[in-house]
Amino acid sequence: MWLSKDEYDQTAWHMAASEGHIEILQKLWEWAKELHLNPEELRNEVWLSKDEYDQTAWHRAASEGHIEILEKL
Repeated sequence: MWLSKDEYDQTAWHMAASEGHIEILQKLWEWAKELHLNPEELRNEVWLSKDEYDQTAWHRAASEGHIEILEKL
């Protein structure tokens, strides 16, 4: 697993999505590209990664009403 999680099992993706930080998401995407992650790794490590409440970054963005973040994800 290439993603670190905090004590709430949140990744940087969760936090950026929840707070609406599009610039941080953009930087995370750049780093993911540099790591040459394949689609399965991206799906499992980014899109499907759940926090302690079983929420993904998508859930976090949607619950906060961050449409631009949802589009980016």
